[in-house]
Amino acid sequence: NALLEYADFLSWEKKDHEVKFDLLAKAHKVFKAANSLAQCVQVCKRLAEAHELYSLKFMDVARVLRRQAEYFETLSSKDQITARYYRVYFVGRGLPAHLRGNSYVYRSGSATRLISVREFTSQIKGFFPGAKVVNTTDPPKFKVVQQALKENLQWREKELKLELAKVQKDLARGKKSEENILKIKLKEITKALVEIENGDHGDLKSPPGGSDVEIMASEAAQVDALIKSSPYLKLIQITTLTVSNTQEMQGKEHHLSLVDATMRHKRYHYENDIEVFAYTRVLKPTSPSVKKYCKERKCTVPPQGSKRNEYRDLWVQRVFVITQEPMPTVRRRVPIKDLQHVISTPLHNAVITLRKKNEEMKSAMLAARASDEPNDLVPLTQN
Repeated sequence: NALLEYADFLSWEKKDHEVKFDLLAKAHKVFKAANSLAQCVQVCKRLAEAHELYSLKFMDVARVLRRQAEYFETLSSKDQITARYYRVYFVGRGLPAHLRGNSYVYRSGSATRLISVREFTSQIKGFFPGAKVVNTTDPPKFKVVQQALKENLQWREKELKLELAKVQKDLARGKKSEENILKIKLKEITKALVEIENGDHGDLKSPPGGSDVEIMASEAAQVDALIKSSPYLKLIQITTLTVSNTQEMQGKEHHLSLVDATMRHKRYHYENDIEVFAYTRVLKPTSPSVKKYCKERKCTVPPQGSKRNEYRDLWVQRVFVITQEPMPTVRRRVPIKDLQHVISTPLHNAVITLRKKNEEMKSAMLAARASDEPNDLVPLTQN
């Protein structure tokens, strides 16, 4: 991608002519080595057009197009390994200043190897020693932040004690000033730990007789105060994302969803130049968000205490994550530009689920017809 971006800065004038061809050829070589066939196809398109319009080497056009045809045949006959994406949210003054309060979409894995969420979480922990890492779709809760702060302080206390023990062994070298600084830091940490253990940060306080909205606002304010009060808090939230698109965010069907093609073919378009991702949160019918939604649209919710149905009461909040630039890109992480929250009623959620299941079933049937080999029948089940 870096090579392609550099090539985009150059023109097809004579002085940049050879350099641009060389950059495109190198980009193709990199993508081929990484088995990124979709990117290879895109580079071949650019090379074929360049040879046709600028170098006038028509035999090279034919050679590039034959190679492009081979990539399309492979994409059509074999499933490709695709990267996974995660939203990572950094909370706390103990983290680097440029990360605090910011969210990023991280790309993990490659065209040749998938990385599980557990492995990705371990990698993040390795980059930020002592940080509390949680996998969740919810905003930071008071108890989670409080527990994270306690663990952060315990880790920091242990680290400072090790540093202090090391310095004390070197007293003969005359490093008194360094020892004193560490003792001061250790005293501060110990004091903060005592405050946490004694509950000086307090439990979550709900306003007496307050509504659900007021209780949520009160908790959010207390969480914000707890985050700002401690210079040692390091909390990282990881959320697994799915690839989405603008049409889905607007409540519309993607124009390719109605095309009679397998998911293998559709992924070629779905999973390139991704700007919108999504994750879902299941909401209780009695949650403030659902109550607000129903009040605005004049719909009803089963009263609290009534007999529940797993599907009739399945309210879902879809959070659409919009990145600053399309992915995959040069960087493995891209800042998040915006979040869009969309609530789906149980009926709307059922329609979306059926629509996706129908698309999977159609894809499975088309794949079965096109192949004599045994096929995966999971999409044809109720699961």
